[in-house]
Amino acid sequence: MRFMAFAIYILNLAIVVFSALQSAFFKHSDLAGSFSIMFRVTFIALFITAFILKKICEDDYLAEHFAYQFKAMMVMFLYGLVLVIGLVLIASLLGGFDKSALISLVAPFMVLLIIVGIISFILLIWFLYRNIKGLIYLSLNKDL
Repeated sequence: MRFMAFAIYILNLAIVVFSALQSAFFKHSDLAGSFSIMFRVTFIALFITAFILKKICEDDYLAEHFAYQFKAMMVMFLYGLVLVIGLVLIASLLGGFDKSALISLVAPFMVLLIIVGIISFILLIWFLYRNIKGLIYLSLNKDL
């Protein structure tokens, strides 16, 4: 079970790092798009695995690690869901305006993008911190 906890921490870190690199450098690459879909599916599989292993290891110190992973992935998943729903709503609202009204929405939209970017960066740092802290505690055989 300890190996599974290590694997989930490391795969989470790999997914986050690759997603950050993809959004920064590889936006139009088909290979990056296919890796992105694969990593999203892997993230969901890790999410389910952490939930199941949390129940299996209830009496062990590893249960705290799996619960810790599950909570971190739940926060990131809910943030992603809110972000996608918000982007769909914004896109549908902007599609309903005429061109003269869109010009008046540029400044608020840019402020919204900056706020979302700051929140995304803070959550990215928080997620990386949680995973690295979990790896360190797991390597020392300590509870979280």
